[in-house]
Amino acid sequence: MSEVAKMIEEAQPNVDLRHQYYARYASDIREIFEHCGCDIDDSTEDAFCVLASTTEAVDHFIDNAKTAAIRDKYRDGVLKILSDKQPVDIPAHIEGVVDRFRRTMEQRGCLPNVRRVIEDMFSLQEEMRNTTNVDRYIDLSLEEGEGLGNLVLSVAHERTNPTIKRVAGLMTPVANLSDHLFDAQRDYENGEISFEPNRHLYLRGLKIGVPKLIRLIATYPNKRKGLQFFVERVKNAWRTRKYAMSAVDRSS
Repeated sequence: MSEVAKMIEEAQPNVDLRHQYYARYASDIREIFEHCGCDIDDSTEDAFCVLASTTEAVDHFIDNAKTAAIRDKYRDGVLKILSDKQPVDIPAHIEGVVDRFRRTMEQRGCLPNVRRVIEDMFSLQEEMRNTTNVDRYIDLSLEEGEGLGNLVLSVAHERTNPTIKRVAGLMTPVANLSDHLFDAQRDYENGEISFEPNRHLYLRGLKIGVPKLIRLIATYPNKRKGLQFFVERVKNAWRTRKYAMSAVDRSS
């Protein structure tokens, strides 16, 4: 679960927002694919929802582990489940989440590729936590974003085309870098990165991210629909974050 969704759910414990949050995420992915001329059916949208909920649950779980050795043990456990190997040394609720994900990906015929992408992404995570080099951190954020794009394309499986591959190759690195820049201070305070965010981080992030964003806009097949879509999603994201923060303030 993202930090924003988690905050909202904690502020309103009687309202189950997780399914709504991931369902909207999956719906947005479907809309982007359809803008690019891909025919996405309901089962693929459901698989996007499973992908979103699983990756956030696993990331949150691993990030909260106290040492690198424990985090590596959990990553190894996730990869074993994706390979249908036993036993694994992770809590039962996470094992259940990952096993559901494995079965969904297996049914879609994309499990081997998905597992390879996740293993590659896992290999970046400790370096992202430990590096004190801003340029390297940004490079790793972009690589992680590429992995997220590859996961989405793998889940879509045969329902892709060259246009969505180009769009995803630009969109997910930029989106991931933006998330890391936005959350950098919180990540530093939580011990999830090893350097205090500074001007160089944000200027360098803008220098690299803005040209990629311009290329994304130029690549997107329907400029008007794309612009309307992204402006609305950004506005919704800011409203959600603002509401979550005010709700948490009221409850403290």
